[in-house]
Amino acid sequence: STDVGGVKYIDTDNGMLAPPNEQGSLSQPLLRLIEDPNLREQFGQKSLEYAQNYALPVIAQKYMELYRKCCN
Repeated sequence: STDVGGVKYIDTDNGMLAPPNEQGSLSQPLLRLIEDPNLREQFGQKSLEYAQNYALPVIAQKYMELYRKCCN
């Protein structure tokens, strides 16, 4: 992603930031991913862990807990 707005405050353990408005700035991070299978694996694993926090059963449980707190 490009380093603009609030994006730079996002944890980048599953991605890389490139400077905005610089021609070719995304090519370096992409080349790094192409050339580094360990980094791709690391990013993939972190992305999977992150996504599991937003799986339907997890979100449904969080909403149920919130509704219980609000209704009691």
